[in-house]
Amino acid sequence: MSTPGGPGPSRLDASLARGSEAEGPERLDAGVEHELRARLLRESGLALFGHPVLIALIAALAWSDAPHSVLLGWAVAVVLATVIRAIWLRLVMGRSLTDRALRQGVRLTVLLLGLAWGVGAAVVVRLMPIEDVALVLVVLAGIVAGALTTLTADPPSFYALLGSMVVPLFASLIASAHERVYLVSAAVTALFAVAMGLVYWKAHIALLEHLAVMGRLALSDATAKRERAFLDSVFQSVPDAILVVDREGRMRAANPGFATLFGYSVAEVVGQRIGEALVPPQARDAHLDLVRRVNAGETVVAEVERRRKDGQMVTVQLAAAPVVGHPGGARLLVYTDLTARKRAEEAMRQARDLAERTGRARAAFLANMSHEIRTPMNAVLGFVELILDTELTTEQRRALELVRSSSEALLTILNDILDYSKIEAEHLELESIPFDLSKLVHATSSLLAVRAREKHLELLADVPPDLPRMVRGDPTRIRQVLTNLIGNAIKFTEEGEVVVSIAGTGMEDGQARLRFGVRDTGIGIAAEQLTTIFEEFTQADASMTRRYGGTGLGLAISQKLVRLMGGELAVTSALGQGSDFYFTVALPVETVAATPGSQPAVVVGRRVLV
Repeated sequence: MSTPGGPGPSRLDASLARGSEAEGPERLDAGVEHELRARLLRESGLALFGHPVLIALIAALAWSDAPHSVLLGWAVAVVLATVIRAIWLRLVMGRSLTDRALRQGVRLTVLLLGLAWGVGAAVVVRLMPIEDVALVLVVLAGIVAGALTTLTADPPSFYALLGSMVVPLFASLIASAHERVYLVSAAVTALFAVAMGLVYWKAHIALLEHLAVMGRLALSDATAKRERAFLDSVFQSVPDAILVVDREGRMRAANPGFATLFGYSVAEVVGQRIGEALVPPQARDAHLDLVRRVNAGETVVAEVERRRKDGQMVTVQLAAAPVVGHPGGARLLVYTDLTARKRAEEAMRQARDLAERTGRARAAFLANMSHEIRTPMNAVLGFVELILDTELTTEQRRALELVRSSSEALLTILNDILDYSKIEAEHLELESIPFDLSKLVHATSSLLAVRAREKHLELLADVPPDLPRMVRGDPTRIRQVLTNLIGNAIKFTEEGEVVVSIAGTGMEDGQARLRFGVRDTGIGIAAEQLTTIFEEFTQADASMTRRYGGTGLGLAISQKLVRLMGGELAVTSALGQGSDFYFTVALPVETVAATPGSQPAVVVGRRVLV
């Protein structure tokens, strides 16, 4: 057997491409196995033709020294074994055999060929002179040496060939050892077989290592090609405009998004300077500053204007950065079109301005209308009060009382609308004046005592004696919030009590933190309605508007007023068990000079008003 040409990297690339789809070591092992299989089938016709030529040469040289029938029989056996191997190789080419079937076929044909050579040589050497025996040994050694490469991929095939050729010949030489030269030949044959076995094993290990290295190189190259193809696909698919420029500012590569945004084809821009093609004259200085920053290694993101091919200006967001590790100092520029976003921002700005103008007009309208309606309404109430002081029949007095109560309800609604419109228009300003804390609470509660008495409710005011007497703030707005909370408590309580309380929660930087609270034993509020109770035009139950009246603005206005004072109005309640509204504000404490013999204007402590 002669040595066929060795495999190149392209063959191993093909093996890896046809191998397993797995990545890493599994794919590499599959590629190596495929190459080993290919090597077992890569015996050329010339190598097979060498066997008949060699046996013919031996027969011709030994024709006069050995029986012709033996030589002819040996030659026929070698030729038949060679033909069988050639036919098998021809049949399996292009067919998909399992690895086991392929190796078994190779081993059987090689064993058959080895037996033809080895058994024939064992018979002939006993009938030939020693010089012809030497020729046979040389030929057999050449065949074995040639098989070192041809069968390097499959150790059992080589050892089958080596054993089938050497064992019969060795046995025949030992049997003919009546002459010393035959004994020496047998020893040389055995030593040659051992040496060839060791050489083959080293060659097999070297082949595996070689194929593994070539496979890793091929796999790395294939992976790099896939990565380059993937990155190129990403580069071409990004919708933003991507541009690569060198350190001198010449454009080297661009993606389709660049052509879409600026109107240039890739071929048109390659080689041009970016400053000449895209940067308008008025932006050259800013562009040069950006270039300096990027050349210094900085990543720059800026909103700039650039010029399209048709001369139109387009607003873009530019992200520029140096390409790390590039020896030529390449720069990567990414342009994002901001035209749609700018249009959306302008539309939102116009809509916001329109909404603000509409809100201000609505608030001004509500304030003006509330003021214009409230003025005659006060006159109506004044005349009703005057008429009620005169002699009236029972029917007249009942009608006028109804007119008065309806007018007061309407005036309350107008006041709520006016306050709400002022707060919405941000026209409401808080005062900062000294006032008596306990007097404010008691006076506010006393104003609503008549309504509590009419419903047979107990109204209590609780002002601890250790609270600061004088504080600075807006007493009118605090009174408005308390009036609203107390009024609601009386409205939604049928029996029991309403408690108005104030408590100190600490001092900080000369300011007293005061917790105002109004607790009742009324109908209460369901848990799922507590989150919406402070929203505009909202009551815990829609039917309450019909049953109890009101606009649903009172708590919303109170919440906004408390927030203006730096607090937060909150509530805890349970359905059927009453409610507790409270808020905490910080008010500066006023120092009051003591006057001998003076008495507090209002008695503090827990006080029952009704």
